[in-house]
Amino acid sequence: ALRTAADVVAFKAQQIKSCLGGGRPWFASVTDAQRERLFQLFASQHASSGFAASGEGLETMRSLPMFTAANGEKVDVASGEYVTCPPGVAFAETLSRFGGVLEHRASSRDLYAALGVPELSDADVLARFVAPSLRDMAPEARRDALAYVRKHWHRLRDDDPLCRALGAAKFVDVLRDDGGEGDDDGGDDDDGVELKSPGELYDPEVELLAAVFRGQSGCFPSRKWSTRA
Repeated sequence: ALRTAADVVAFKAQQIKSCLGGGRPWFASVTDAQRERLFQLFASQHASSGFAASGEGLETMRSLPMFTAANGEKVDVASGEYVTCPPGVAFAETLSRFGGVLEHRASSRDLYAALGVPELSDADVLARFVAPSLRDMAPEARRDALAYVRKHWHRLRDDDPLCRALGAAKFVDVLRDDGGEGDDDGGDDDDGVELKSPGELYDPEVELLAAVFRGQSGCFPSRKWSTRA
């Protein structure tokens, strides 16, 4: 049903796509301001729309480069997996440097949900973006991220994707064969600090493992990791 202006626009766009054999309409001559007005039209009329809120209408809408990414670019959401994140969520301010993140708009939550664009929680941000980047972070940033995880571990520990991401992430400095430890102290230069994922290390509290691998470099986490969360 064509009940709103958004319905009419979505229907016309769908017809153009059909004429193009399923290809996307050409938007090179459409300004960012015009794309923004188009997005606002769909967002404001989503609840009362007919065709634009249908599966076919939403699929057409996904192919229109009218969505604002976190870095300010206008993108379509049919070309990949996109997410959005409220500004109050931990580490949300860092997401503009990652691809696949749309600018968060509280007024567009229903439209985003209908389009299959999930809204991230802090656990989602940590699992998708922060944990995989831990190895390449500056020591201070890595320390801050891990401090947040430790502080909220009583809640975060039940999030399976985050646990898997942390299990694969390289952020644990290791005990050297001379008994020394990595110097991940937040300085500007952490060259020479060996970081491994938890799955690559042995638990020094297991007596057999401690006996077998004692004196071997890179087998155990440094002593600072012995404190249980």
